[in-house]
Amino acid sequence: MNDILHANIFFIITSVVVVVLAVFWAIILWYVIGIVREVRTIARRLSRASENIEKDFNDFRTQVRAGGDKVRSLGLTFFEFIVRKLTAGPTRSKKRASKVDSTEDDLVQ
Repeated sequence: MNDILHANIFFIITSVVVVVLAVFWAIILWYVIGIVREVRTIARRLSRASENIEKDFNDFRTQVRAGGDKVRSLGLTFFEFIVRKLTAGPTRSKKRASKVDSTEDDLVQ
């Protein structure tokens, strides 16, 4: 009788421990599932944000290319101006007669 009593006590204690551990595991899984859902939500937001960033970079790249064309045309205009000035022959400039020179010319005549 004593052995049967010991076996029953062992099974009762084991059953209680299994139930308690099952409850703890259920609680832990409940929190883990909540964490996984939040991580999934954050991953979706990051995915959307990375797509938006990619679109922004594409727009920025397009604007830089358009601006680069403007800078290139301005540079070409400046370059053509410099080339024209360097390749143009020397220009003769008329000397203006100063008032002193014109007065002396009037006196001589």
